[in-house]
Amino acid sequence: MPRKKEVVSGKFVKYDAVVLGSGPAGEGAAMKLAKSGKRVAIVDIREQLGGNCTHVGTIPSKALRQTVSSIIRYQRDPMFKKVGDWKQFTMKQVLRNAHKVIQQQVDTHSRFYDRNHIDVFHGRAYIQDKNTVIIFSEDGVKETLVFKQLVVATGSRPYHPQGLDFNHPRVFDSDKILDLDYPIHKIIIYGAGVIGCEYASIFIGLDHKVDLINTQHQLLSYLDDEIADALSYHLREQGVLMRHNEQIDHLETFDDHVVLYLQSGKKIKADAILWCNGRSGNTDGLGLENVGITPNSRGQLAVNDQYQTEVENIYAAGDVVGWPSLASAAYDQGRCAGSNMSGEENVKPVKDIPTGIYTIPEISFFGKTESQLTAEKIPYEVGQASFRHLARAQITGDTVGELKLLFHRDTLELLGVHCFGNNAAEIIHIGQAVMQSGNNTIKYFVETTFNYPTMAEAYRVATLNVKLVDDAMKIVADENLAFTEYFFSEFGTIHQAAGRNLTHHDVNDADALLVRSITKVNEQLVQDTALKFVGSATIGTDHLDISALEKHQIAWSNAAGCNAQAVAEYVITALLHLNQDFLDLGKKFTLGIIGLGNVGTRLAYMAQLLGWNVIGYDPLVQRENVQQVEFDALLKKADAISIHVPLTQTGSFATHHLINANALALMQPETILINSARGAVVEEAALMADILKTRRKVVLDVFEHEPEISQRLLDLITIVTPHIAGYSLEGKARGTQMIYDAFCKTFAYTAHKKFESQLPACEQYFYGNNIKQTLKKYLAEIYNIQRDDENLRDCLKDGKVDQKAFDYLRKTYPLRREWAAHGGPKA
Repeated sequence: MPRKKEVVSGKFVKYDAVVLGSGPAGEGAAMKLAKSGKRVAIVDIREQLGGNCTHVGTIPSKALRQTVSSIIRYQRDPMFKKVGDWKQFTMKQVLRNAHKVIQQQVDTHSRFYDRNHIDVFHGRAYIQDKNTVIIFSEDGVKETLVFKQLVVATGSRPYHPQGLDFNHPRVFDSDKILDLDYPIHKIIIYGAGVIGCEYASIFIGLDHKVDLINTQHQLLSYLDDEIADALSYHLREQGVLMRHNEQIDHLETFDDHVVLYLQSGKKIKADAILWCNGRSGNTDGLGLENVGITPNSRGQLAVNDQYQTEVENIYAAGDVVGWPSLASAAYDQGRCAGSNMSGEENVKPVKDIPTGIYTIPEISFFGKTESQLTAEKIPYEVGQASFRHLARAQITGDTVGELKLLFHRDTLELLGVHCFGNNAAEIIHIGQAVMQSGNNTIKYFVETTFNYPTMAEAYRVATLNVKLVDDAMKIVADENLAFTEYFFSEFGTIHQAAGRNLTHHDVNDADALLVRSITKVNEQLVQDTALKFVGSATIGTDHLDISALEKHQIAWSNAAGCNAQAVAEYVITALLHLNQDFLDLGKKFTLGIIGLGNVGTRLAYMAQLLGWNVIGYDPLVQRENVQQVEFDALLKKADAISIHVPLTQTGSFATHHLINANALALMQPETILINSARGAVVEEAALMADILKTRRKVVLDVFEHEPEISQRLLDLITIVTPHIAGYSLEGKARGTQMIYDAFCKTFAYTAHKKFESQLPACEQYFYGNNIKQTLKKYLAEIYNIQRDDENLRDCLKDGKVDQKAFDYLRKTYPLRREWAAHGGPKA
């Protein structure tokens, strides 16, 4: 243990420097001062050393995270399925390892101070004047230390807003949450910063329901956009319900639950709430007013670039000075302060430090983001490596994630490294070392040798994925297309863009354009461009001006049928969510299908597998396996009607407002209506009037004026989803595969890639069960349509769905898997 200076009460002890706080900043300062020959004392309010970092912050939360990661690996690895069902763990159980680590860290820190002859005092520090601090210990002893210099490194604590009772056993902050000693099923996490996101991934990993309340419009906006989206996607995929742009109104607490009221009018009930919205510096009660130092409203101290306060002999470092509030940064700040206090001239902290965010999986970055490089008008290119392509990741099963390199287009200088995935905080240091070396170019990664198999070789893979040849194609692709890098990176540089906002300028010099249905490919977009190919990874073509493409001799292709299976499963899921008893009705339940193309035919097949009676209407095709009836007859006979027609304005069988007031009047009031085709096929004004009259149950995935969707409409609809009926991983991949095949045919390349090789394994729900049994038991696990409904309703703002929130929801949508991936019937 460190030696403690024996002092008689009331006597003075003189030191060259006194450090308040034994966390990373205090330790960094004390160690530097001691190594410089100074006589140093360190003061900590706790009986054990290490500061908040060791006792309630970094160390316990990361040890907790590691334990939860191990639980997740065990629970979700198919190899362990025969061992037994999912096991629930309490916070007390998973924290056992954390307590061991804390004690080991305390012992390590104690030995540091002992070896370096640093005196240790325990108690509450009070600054009497510019050269005196008084220590009040718990046993009543008062000790006075006289110093030449002082470092304030007292850290921070969670911010507590007025109106919240943090003494209530159901209300936690990020320090107190480690004391959770009762089982919970659902938790609200208020604040989606680093700590909030980390705990969201921990609690969802423990199989708890999590509502993550974000006061901003997206997660961690300082991250590279692609990495932030990857985190958002992953959290949604794991089951975290995220609510963006929300503010607390008030909180009600009860003996067994809490209810959070938001300013938007939403009300959320949970077993507990974890407050993770801001931190305050631990400066109150220190006596700083005695030396003329005034903390800001969050208790933080202002310092110069040498970490010196306005008082010449008093320095501050770590969380108590604010951003970036990282343990690694705090230690460096303390070291910097100690160096300047020791007489070294103008020592400043390391300019750039890596940031690690310990979600599950991790995030880490170093250097610039794409947004920063764009704002600074620096020409750059991107190299990426998906973890699912790395042998080491395939061996360990940690295939979620990617490494992203940003480099100067001309000099090849590495400008930024961004990583999302297991061990990201370790992987980042290779890029950091190269960026801070004298030989900073991405050529290093192809001119060196990496052990194989390792995660480190992601750097080589990312670099090799870069196209630097002058004759490479320029391919503009919707940022939400799946597997574009896998299919198209070999042909040139892929420029990803928001599909709804594409302009002529974006595609002017592009060789190929890859879009979804939200991009209007018309004369204005394609005229006077270098485009030779347009591919739409969607089934419809109403967003493509075929005549304009043919006029400019631009080859085109769509992906008819790519998501037929996904849409069919969406419709069946919606029906069963409304009433699982439909599974037992057999031929007594009649499903009417309007449109017997790829989707309608596939839906008919799936419905027949469930034993339902299927009737269809399509004046343009004849299907032997479906009983086809007239339009009016279908409307009258069907118990549920699902629409699967393209949107056409003219012709003998125009579908615009096909479902109007007259059509709705022919339906029975209890007939369910589902539209996952095109919004304007249903006349929304007539639909709303019909619902008010009949109380009809309606499911809408598409909307007539999308993305303009009114709250009045949403309030009437039973299930609403954000145009994602076809959003399965297989459907998305199949769509990109189909336009890849057409692309290769257009440019006379050999199409040698198949999407199936890129799909990860997933839970086998259908194994050993028939379809009906599986759907009754695992429907929500296979596809939780209610979550999609809630997410869309959360986008309401000022009486309508916010367009940016709507697009962001679709952009970060966690692609579900088709039944075949779970062992069900093949597509």
